[in-house]
Amino acid sequence: MAQETIEQNLRELTNALIKDARHLSWNEISDNCIYLLSEIEKDFEGTFFEERKRRLKQNRMKTPIPFEEAVKELGNIYGDLYDINLFIYHTLKSKTIIDIRYYPRKHVEHPQLNVSKVNIPMWHAKIQQPIYASKGKFDINWEHGGIRNQWNYFWWRVKNVFAQPK
Repeated sequence: MAQETIEQNLRELTNALIKDARHLSWNEISDNCIYLLSEIEKDFEGTFFEERKRRLKQNRMKTPIPFEEAVKELGNIYGDLYDINLFIYHTLKSKTIIDIRYYPRKHVEHPQLNVSKVNIPMWHAKIQQPIYASKGKFDINWEHGGIRNQWNYFWWRVKNVFAQPK
């Protein structure tokens, strides 16, 4: 696939992701984006919460890269990709860090699915919402913790877990 197509897909998906994030969150989100690249692990043993903690810890150790470098790195591995997902990792007033998580073809093992017939990977933009954010806007940086996140989670648990009749 041509480098221009990767660049176009990444630019369009980034714009869609930022638009959705502005709609769903109350944060000020910058158009100045930098990127992290992460491979989605196939055989992670553990809960969703443990996997999220591990991923956040790994991403803290990475250095974000500019758009052009992200396009180049995706171009280098593009033939081996099955799925590409964009998530907002962190937002600041001056920049937005986007995590590009990719799933390699080598992890796809399904007897009825011939991945060699699929020439281009799927592209997705996703917003991860906290469990308490079913209504209204939320802090897009909720995964990084903070007192407001703790407070909202506490009240969600009071309303939904502890208030259930037995």
